[in-house]
Amino acid sequence: ASTALIMMPMAMAVLAGAGLAAEEREGLAGALPMGIAFAASIGGLGTLVGSPTNAIAVGLLDTMIGAQISFAQWTLYGLPIVFIGVPLAAVIISKVQHVSAHPFDVEAAREAIVDDTPMGTPERRLMVVVAITFLAWMTRLLVAPFLPEGSWTDGTIAIIASLALFLIPDGTGRSLLVWKEADRAPWGVIMMFGGGLALAAGMGASGLAEWLGNALLPLEAWPLFLVAIAVVAMVVLITEFASNVATASAIIPVVAALVVALGVDPVLLAMPAALAASWGFMLPAGTGPNAIAWSTGRIRIERMVKAGILLDLVGIFMIVAVVWGTAALV
Repeated sequence: ASTALIMMPMAMAVLAGAGLAAEEREGLAGALPMGIAFAASIGGLGTLVGSPTNAIAVGLLDTMIGAQISFAQWTLYGLPIVFIGVPLAAVIISKVQHVSAHPFDVEAAREAIVDDTPMGTPERRLMVVVAITFLAWMTRLLVAPFLPEGSWTDGTIAIIASLALFLIPDGTGRSLLVWKEADRAPWGVIMMFGGGLALAAGMGASGLAEWLGNALLPLEAWPLFLVAIAVVAMVVLITEFASNVATASAIIPVVAALVVALGVDPVLLAMPAALAASWGFMLPAGTGPNAIAWSTGRIRIERMVKAGILLDLVGIFMIVAVVWGTAALV
């Protein structure tokens, strides 16, 4: 949602620069905000920190069945979905919005938003911190054996990076980050994260997750690939009507119980389900980015539903195929 919030005003400036009226919804006028929303949701699947849902799903799997998924492992499965999903969404949206039938003045839009201001010292220093942080996440499993057990985790790296932002000067007499700015962070996400873990713990302690998992045991007679398809389809359907966080918090414990009941590799069922929790594109309420795009007033609901249904259907099979294909190679 943060990405959509940043990009949407830019998109509106591009459309206004091209001379499109505020009420225009055809062609790129509707395709651009819809595309940003879809791309923000899909792009968030690429890394563990791309969406709060990812971290919640990983935390739940660790809590419920002890299945630990590192930053690098998540990226290994998530990035291929991003590389396939974003172009796929662009094609679907362009067809649904009939972009080719509505001309767009690219040069006028470019001139309206051009900015020749060079990158400053704060931006360059921030890029260094971000690059080092991602490198540390990607190499964590290689470095961890040389440090005290449990001391070098994804959380440890994130805390060090956060402290660095407060300590490193930006070249203008202040640090890269000050508390007044940090205080605007969405702290409610942390509360949702904790609430999700508490819900999962309650489901596990009460036996509800195990009961629900056993209720799905008739699926044992199905080929495991079809079980994965069914689980992902169920998650995608639920996330269209509930928030991604709520979907992950409620469904991942059930999938974890099903994994235990079937005695299968957690990656083959739990990872597709975790990725599917953010794969909802039909309705404005499906994801935060969808709601942001809808608020621009440039999207016709029937177009979003049509594009969303197509992307949902293709995504169900794509997610399972990518995860299973990647698992077979590693």
